[in-house]
Amino acid sequence: MHAKYSTIRNCLSRFSPLNIFLGLFLLGRLTTDKINRRLARGDLTGVRSDLLSPLVGKLDEKGGAKGTITKAELTTNQLAFSIADCQLTTVALATATYLLLRDPPKWQRLVDKIRGQFTGNDQITVQSTHGLGYLKAVIDETMRFRHPTPISLPRCMPPEGRTVDGQLIPGYTIIGVNLQNIQTTPTLWVESHAFHPERFLPGSDPRYDHRFGTDVKAAFMPFSAGPRNCQGSK
Repeated sequence: MHAKYSTIRNCLSRFSPLNIFLGLFLLGRLTTDKINRRLARGDLTGVRSDLLSPLVGKLDEKGGAKGTITKAELTTNQLAFSIADCQLTTVALATATYLLLRDPPKWQRLVDKIRGQFTGNDQITVQSTHGLGYLKAVIDETMRFRHPTPISLPRCMPPEGRTVDGQLIPGYTIIGVNLQNIQTTPTLWVESHAFHPERFLPGSDPRYDHRFGTDVKAAFMPFSAGPRNCQGSK
């Protein structure tokens, strides 16, 4: 679906700004059709589970019962996944691989850890990878050092404005926090422009480097913050 949408979107780029609305409509239509085809196949538990498997039996068009979801809600969430999760996850994984290949000792350390814990692909699950602290540190450092979405996610201030940290920001002002900047600021991170997964290891880990103890981890916000942060953080 991603390849089909990307190809058509490139063709629509000649018709700005209509291409924006047509692109969103097209992606919504593709997502709806794909969900309908998947739901028509029913419960595939034990055959081939996918992202929709846990939700197939929980559809409720009234949407009143706890633990249920309407088809409209399902479509909206899957549309968000298509936009936010597919390409950004690919970029993050490709970047992590690139950074590791540039640092053979770190690459080998991660390879040894994974191969020492698993003997086959069938053993690798969401639950079984929870204990791979160095893998998580590599992912966190990748998201800090080379964020896949290096933009400010701008927002518009309400008409009456707001006072933030003692500074009055007028109404309708466009503001945002650039994640790439805040996560590579030298005043917040030791060797901020270098790839060091060790900074995200717990202090009890023998591979932890204490020179990173002054890092301001509160500035690490790869999924943004607040009630409207990225759902990918879950």
